Amino acid sequence: MARPINKEKVLENKTEVKQYTLFNEIKSKDLDWFLDVYKQDPYKARVLYMNGKNGHNIERHVCFERTDGSFEICRFVKKFGMSKTNRIYSSEKKIYSLIYKDKKFYFKQGSVLKHANFEHISCNFSFAYNFLEEKFAWLRNIKEDRTCHHISLSTIVKNKLYNADKVLKHIYKVPTPIIKILKEVGKNPTYSRNFSYKTEWQRALPYLINVENLSLELIKNHLFSDTVDMAIKLDRRVNCSWSAKRLKIEHDNWSKDLSKIMREFDPIVELNPHKVYEDFEHFSGFKLLRTNHDLLNEGDKQRHCVAGYANKVKSGISGIFIVDKYTLELQYREPWYESNSIKKTKQLCYAQLRGFANCSAPKELDDKVKELIRAFNEKYDFKRYDEDIRNRAIDIVQLMDDHERELLPF
Repeated sequence: MARPINKEKVLENKTEVKQYTLFNEIKSKDLDWFLDVYKQDPYKARVLYMNGKNGHNIERHVCFERTDGSFEICRFVKKFGMSKTNRIYSSEKKIYSLIYKDKKFYFKQGSVLKHANFEHISCNFSFAYNFLEEKFAWLRNIKEDRTCHHISLSTIVKNKLYNADKVLKHIYKVPTPIIKILKEVGKNPTYSRNFSYKTEWQRALPYLINVENLSLELIKNHLFSDTVDMAIKLDRRVNCSWSAKRLKIEHDNWSKDLSKIMREFDPIVELNPHKVYEDFEHFSGFKLLRTNHDLLNEGDKQRHCVAGYANKVKSGISGIFIVDKYTLELQYREPWYESNSIKKTKQLCYAQLRGFANCSAPKELDDKVKELIRAFNEKYDFKRYDEDIRNRAIDIVQLMDDHERELLPF
């Protein structure tokens, strides 16, 4: 866990500015026209301003370099307005900045100060990228691998992680061959969990043994992520040397253990599935499971681990349905991998359709389900669902302990 930032020390400037660099200056398209009208007739300028209110401003991207080697790259916005007395006024505000001081990088936005990473540069300071690369040539190595974009730049400097291999070893704490496997998994987000994400891997790692023997075939197995989930809940260990057969045996046994404990002590809880799943239930005729005991009963009947999906349903991530003699999981998210999808907004997505002991569904039924999902997505407007998802996410985060919150990607 990163040490708290000494805000006063970071923002204190004891040395003089030795150089000021203006990267660019952007004026709103009507600003010069507005100022010209004001020179001719302030009253008419006020009328035009009040009538249009399009916003008249100047945006500046600048850098202040100091004699001690520190610098600050800033985005300033200067806004112009009109008073009731027909006088023009302006105010300038620093929107955000990138601070380099004592070999550490910080991102400041308003009163918030945090450690900066490459994502901050690419999203907010692309105008200064050449300037930064001249000072820190290793940035081009970090730029090439998106997995490195969220690690603190200060951590890179402190530990001399000046290429992607070193960064990834630092993040994942595993040998290079295993990192290559995680990156390969990251290229295909069809798996129920993407272990190429730093937060997911850090959550799983304490519950894995013989990690150096992890194979691409094992991590791609559709039971692997669910088995890791149960290992975390039951405090068990997944042996990365297991065969697919052994993985299934342990998965099924742990599923029974989890269900037994939940059935013994868990009261019936309404999971309140997200409205998008309720709408799909009406659209498709498939039965939506609404309580934790519904999931338990389905898991016992089908001999799989759907009983452990209660939090996914409660948070709105997933909806669980009964389709004939099979269990269907849908997710409300961006369509990462649907080849026929043009939309990039969130929509209903197929996750898995499993039968007894996790067997696959017949192709005819699988195709029927996917066709219904496609038809549903064409019919419904998904913008109205987003507020419900945000509220559910807030509720889930509030129930987490401090360690779980640290692993969140936001």
